[in-house]
Amino acid sequence: MSLLTAAVLGLLMPLSASAAAQSIALGPELLGATRLGTDTAIFPDASRAIEIRAADPDGMLSVDLLIRWDDDTEDTGATRAQPLVATYDEVDEVWHTEEGGGMDANERPKRWSVTNIQLVDRLHNITLITDRRVLDPLGFTFENPSYDAVPPVLDSVTVDPKIAVPGEDVRVTLRVKDANKPVEANYILTDRTGSPDQIGPPSMIKREVVDEGNGITAFTDTFITNDATAYGRYSLDNVVLIDKYHNYEVATTDAAVTIDDPEHPVGASNVSGTMRVGNTLTANANWPGAIMDYRWTFGYQREPLANGPKVDLTWDYQPPELGLQVTGKWPDGTVRTRHTTLDAVGKGKLAINSVSITGNRTVGSILSATHPLVVPAKHQIASDIRYAYVWFRDGKPILGAPQQKTYKSTVEDIDRKITVRLFVRADAYDGVELVSVPFGVVGVLKAPLPTITGAAGIGSTFTANPGSWTDGTKLSYQWLRNGKPIAKATTKEYASSKADLNQVLQVRVTGSKPGYTSVVKTSASKRPVTGKFTGVRTPVISGTARVGSKIGVTVPSPWVPADALKYQWLRNGKPIKGATAKTYTTVAADLKQKVSVKVTASKTGYTTVARTSSTKTIGYGILKEGTLRYVGSKKVGTTVKVQPVGWGAGNTYSYQWKRDGNKIKGATKSAYKLQRADRGRAISATMTVKRSGFITIIMGDGTFAPR
Repeated sequence: MSLLTAAVLGLLMPLSASAAAQSIALGPELLGATRLGTDTAIFPDASRAIEIRAADPDGMLSVDLLIRWDDDTEDTGATRAQPLVATYDEVDEVWHTEEGGGMDANERPKRWSVTNIQLVDRLHNITLITDRRVLDPLGFTFENPSYDAVPPVLDSVTVDPKIAVPGEDVRVTLRVKDANKPVEANYILTDRTGSPDQIGPPSMIKREVVDEGNGITAFTDTFITNDATAYGRYSLDNVVLIDKYHNYEVATTDAAVTIDDPEHPVGASNVSGTMRVGNTLTANANWPGAIMDYRWTFGYQREPLANGPKVDLTWDYQPPELGLQVTGKWPDGTVRTRHTTLDAVGKGKLAINSVSITGNRTVGSILSATHPLVVPAKHQIASDIRYAYVWFRDGKPILGAPQQKTYKSTVEDIDRKITVRLFVRADAYDGVELVSVPFGVVGVLKAPLPTITGAAGIGSTFTANPGSWTDGTKLSYQWLRNGKPIAKATTKEYASSKADLNQVLQVRVTGSKPGYTSVVKTSASKRPVTGKFTGVRTPVISGTARVGSKIGVTVPSPWVPADALKYQWLRNGKPIKGATAKTYTTVAADLKQKVSVKVTASKTGYTTVARTSSTKTIGYGILKEGTLRYVGSKKVGTTVKVQPVGWGAGNTYSYQWKRDGNKIKGATKSAYKLQRADRGRAISATMTVKRSGFITIIMGDGTFAPR
């Protein structure tokens, strides 16, 4: 019978009150705990036995001890704890455990103690003993008279050569002093110039160990460099020395080897770009004098991927880490190689960031989830792109709605919030989950165009006929005069008044129903009486048809009513901007053009009427003529000027000086300096006056003979 079965049966069987309380509520009772042996164990005797007596009415199941070794040295201060299981001796009816065996000559002195004792009966009731008065007498001290606590000493360090080129071996010799053999010496030559490179992975180191006597052990390591060894100062900063008693010392040194080749300088390798699928990485390394070669690798085995400074990150390279191998080759045949390990390629970003619902908002319409599509060619995706859609009503999935791009709205969607959730998945790309903004669905009211019945005329009663609307639709009315609401005219019938004479009457019917879009329908117009302008004749242009002249418009007889006339002047039949007055002053743009005027009469309740005059061809304007006069002494060597007087504004002037009626070369300004050649000759000046759209005038002011 198993322990679990026995425990269940034991609980079901009747017990005495004291026995039941002991078996159910109490764990085993510790009767005694004794260490067998003295408080001190001397090597090689490294163990002591513990005898434990315990009792329980239901029988004992197990005895466990948690023990610990306390290292008795200042350099560790650590506590090593571990569980220990006692075995039952049926003859003596005690539990025995033993600890400390297996010590060797290298063990440090230490103290053995018990942290707690755990007693378990067959009903799995537990008693935990933590009383130090019980536990402390069980411990003991282990002593090792041959133990040596003195750590090794670094006697000397030599590096040969101290400056090496890639491909040259470097020998490092450590001489370590310690009487206890064997001795270990561990270190790494590390680049301290800023890069994480190191010389000497295990496969590239050869070590020779020689016992020189007198406690000296010599370690000679040969570091094998190659063209891929990075330049820098590799220092032997810390050397860890350990003897057979595990005494250790960390010795600091200033020894170093410099890997350099000034004739073949190597620079940094820069990689630009984002480490995500779908992106492009670009490498750039500038090693003076070298021809550069780039090779991309992936995976820990540096499998070849691509050549050249650029690599496209496709889904095939995710997730193995990438590496860049840069090789420079100099004209003398020297080759240097550097390999840089890059981060793992992350998943790409899909170019999709929004989803919306499009379609008619009326119930029964097809709604569509609209969003950008992922273009495989732009995302370097080799497998299918997967889209999934879930439609929601007021934040809950719509039962029965297919997980498709489209959804046909139903009456249950009226006045509810409809959303769609889009899921996009593609290999090697981060999944996208987007939710649209809520979309409202409304019902559609049946809404015919209303009509008006009733005899035209002042005082007549007009009746609005709304037609047949959707059942349950609430209708309201508003009568309009010339498109504007008539105060208090909000019933189905309306009696016209004098204010409606020659006016346009309509009725506006508004239908509303919960969950449906309100609809407004306006009837066609109804005119009780329409006015008509009288005395309308073709207008006539008055005034001189020249540039710069003011012309006007007259009508042969008054138009009645006469308070609604508007004017628009036309050039070749097209409106002249800003020319809307009864008069118009012609400009240069009108020269040789046909100018007319359109007169329009409009007034509420009247039929608009317009008439256009016959055209007038605009001729050249006539300048206001002034005079010309000389200003100056008219002596040789002095300057004489010509001044226009009384010509008005807006003109341009040009000049020509003449000698004996012949043009003087270069004398084309208003001022002229008299020359020796002018003495006693007939000097004159002509002035040309111009303005756009006007007749040009050329004028002189006689001659004079300079002295």
